[in-house]
This record gives sequence, structure tokens and C-alpha cells, in this order.
Amino acid sequence: MNRVVICRDPDSVGYYASRQVVETMQRAQGQSEGISTVLDNSKEVILLATGRSKAQAVAIALLGPVSGWIPASYLCEHEGCTFYLDKSAAATFEQVLEEKGCPDYIQAMCIDG
Repeated sequence: MNRVVICRDPDSVGYYASRQVVETMQRAQGQSEGISTVLDNSKEVILLATGRSKAQAVAIALLGPVSGWIPASYLCEHEGCTFYLDKSAAATFEQVLEEKGCPDYIQAMCIDG
């Protein structure tokens, strides 16, 4: 199940994501890799998206079919992936959730602070 954390305060999204990164990095080393390497070799994946310009891509990645056109969509197949979104980046995703509900493979939560 993928976790989506939506931070209402735009300044806090980095805080919550960085706290998760620090906790993860204490257990393992991080590195930059291609999407197939990430999927095959990572226990946890953290995606941080901020700003309105990312809203459509985030919604397609989380709710659309897996596609090479949206590489982040492959992360929905990874059980240990957490998406950290600010309010702007989550706008389209939240709109779809209001209209259609939340898919079974996503656990969405909002943080107000």
C-alpha cells in the first residue's frame, strides 16, 4: 500500500519528508538510481512533490495506469513508497479523491502543521 502525506502548511512538507529521510538513512545508505533499480532494490522510497506545476503529474502517477510517460507511476507498484505532497501538488489528486474515492492501494493522510 502506498502512503500519501499531504501537508497543508507548505513549509512543513520538507520537514516531514526530511524527518522520514533521516530515519530511513539511519538504517541504510541512499543513492540516486534509475526507476527499475529503485523498484528492484529499495525497501523504502520517498517522493517529494511541491508546487502546482506538479499537481497533474502527481495525480496521474498515483491514480492513472502505470506508464513510461510518467515514470513515477511505477512507484505505485512499490509497497514501501511514500509520497510527500504540499497542498498545491496535491490539488488534482484531492479533487479526484473527492469525486471517486480513494483506491485500495493508497493510504492518504493530511497533516495540518
